Amino acid sequence: MRKARKATVPGKVIAALLAVLVLIGGCSPSKEVALGAKDSGRQIEVKEGEALVIALESNPTTGYL
Repeated sequence: MRKARKATVPGKVIAALLAVLVLIGGCSPSKEVALGAKDSGRQIEVKEGEALVIALESNPTTGYL
């Protein structure tokens, strides 16, 4: 039977740094393209990684607020 090897301190530090780098890489802020009623008919271009936000006034008679 082989003995289990213990992880060395430098190995643990490298593993922790790699985990942090992977997590930080996925947390980049996305740019938002915001549109409202005044933008009706306007053509826009949304690039990959951007978020499209549409904000319209509510109409109480429709049941949606």
